[in-house]
Amino acid sequence: MKRTKSSKIGRYISIFKRVGVRNWYYSYRKDGIQVSKSLGTTQLGVATKLAIEIDKNLQEDFTPLVNIPGTIKDAIDQYFEYLESEGRRAGTLIRYRPVFHRFNLFCFRKKIIKLSQFNQRLFEQYRIERRKTASDGTRYLESQCLVSFGKYLARNGIIDIIPFSLDGIKKPKSVPLEWFSKNEIESILKNARKQDKKIFEVLAFTGMRISELMRLTWDDVDFSEGFINVVSTIADPTKSGMSRKIPMHFRVIKVLSEIENKEGFVFNAGKSKKYPLIDGPISGRKVLKRLRKICDILVIEGCLHSFRKFFCSYMANSGVPPTTLIKWSGHKDLKVLMDHYYKLSDDDSLEIMNKFTPHYSQNKKAEYLRGQVEDSFEDSPCILKIEAS
Repeated sequence: MKRTKSSKIGRYISIFKRVGVRNWYYSYRKDGIQVSKSLGTTQLGVATKLAIEIDKNLQEDFTPLVNIPGTIKDAIDQYFEYLESEGRRAGTLIRYRPVFHRFNLFCFRKKIIKLSQFNQRLFEQYRIERRKTASDGTRYLESQCLVSFGKYLARNGIIDIIPFSLDGIKKPKSVPLEWFSKNEIESILKNARKQDKKIFEVLAFTGMRISELMRLTWDDVDFSEGFINVVSTIADPTKSGMSRKIPMHFRVIKVLSEIENKEGFVFNAGKSKKYPLIDGPISGRKVLKRLRKICDILVIEGCLHSFRKFFCSYMANSGVPPTTLIKWSGHKDLKVLMDHYYKLSDDDSLEIMNKFTPHYSQNKKAEYLRGQVEDSFEDSPCILKIEAS
């Protein structure tokens, strides 16, 4: 039976009326079960007093699901223990940590020391401050994290009500990252310095994320089998939390074979204070900074993730089945792969259609064998296999 809008009374009780019924009812949830009963009165004042009395009795019966934390930091730590117990991926928790660290520092500056001081005004002040340094998309994702945190606190009786809400806050439209085209890839490689050229080429022809490339070691490269092993561990997980094997494109084999020092990280930044004894990993931010300088010179839009998008589009347009590509790229959802990582340019579209022209495949293969094909992308074994079929 439908009910009218309910009103919260005390910590646990809500009162409401059923449509077509004069009496007031109360409800509460205990051990995952919703309990609803009639208060036996049609008067709001009497119903409220009865509900308050019932709520007091319930407070004696209810035992907190968690220990009441003493500080905001304790509450955050407790929340992360809960998320971990619910099976949240380690990579997700690593990304969440800075969000709550910043919020905790913000509360400290505002002299907010008690969880009971949490309210919507505090939440909106934090969003205003973050606007100075974070994009709208980042602010919205952080806000979602904090709202979920507030719900956890209220659900476990740590605070009385849910303190934060996204009501009235519009989700910003996501701006898709740009893809690099074949010609743009070659232009970037020509303008990149020696070390970066190798990094960019491996990113473009493996589809690896920059975080995965940064931690890639020579133990993960199997020349004999022709695979790169992207390993996910508890301490250092991939975004999907799964390991995968990527067959090496011949350009990747060439790049990696030319690297003389085959110990430790495949791409390293040398020794530093953090890595005084071994050559440490490269910095993704520094690599991105150098890429952006090249893109500015060439008037190209894109970032390090654009290499990954290029790989997915390039392989799909070369005939690699989506079910195979999703294994190589490490995506969980095929729809995400096709909606956000696949792009069909006019040139690629025409080239694919031209393959149905009589003698096109044979002529292209003959040109390749005679060494007449100048475009380095045409010498992909994957493409030749398709053309020869």
